[in-house]
Amino acid sequence: MNKKTKKMSDKEAYELVSAERKLTIFHEAGHAVIGHMHGHKINYIEVHSYYEEDGTKPRVEYSEISCSDSERAMVIMAGTIAEGLCDRSIERRNMGENSDGEKLKDLARFWKDDALYELRRKTMQLLSREDVARAINDLVDVLDIHQTYEEPLDGKTAHKIIRNALEDNSDRKAFLAEVTGQEVEE
Repeated sequence: MNKKTKKMSDKEAYELVSAERKLTIFHEAGHAVIGHMHGHKINYIEVHSYYEEDGTKPRVEYSEISCSDSERAMVIMAGTIAEGLCDRSIERRNMGENSDGEKLKDLARFWKDDALYELRRKTMQLLSREDVARAINDLVDVLDIHQTYEEPLDGKTAHKIIRNALEDNSDRKAFLAEVTGQEVEE
């Protein structure tokens, strides 16, 4: 028996890819903000879809710094947890390799389960703070513009955006417009 499958319209395909890119942007912003808070120096943030033909994956590139395994684990977990700040109705169609999961597994292979659970709880608590959520959302707005033009966001600008949000700058809209060169919607 031959089952008929509904072919996805161009509009549906575009909306699906756009939703997945939005999740990816939240994911990378989560890594960047928590990395910044742990003293990581961001070199750049690059966002692509998971479907790049050359195998390029989204990433936050850091300078090497020394930090504890638990801090490194929190930065790794922050990406997936930050996706929860995005529209919860969006589900990933294809995650590809889960490099964060592999990194975390390698890092925590000798830890007790409760230690990993506690770090996840701390990371979720940190991401739920109003100032941290604001930093992620501001970074998402800017990354969304940069992703449109397929440009990486330089680390200096990323740190400036995160610092501004964590310090609760009252004129966010003007600051983000200055950083992006475009008006950013609230």
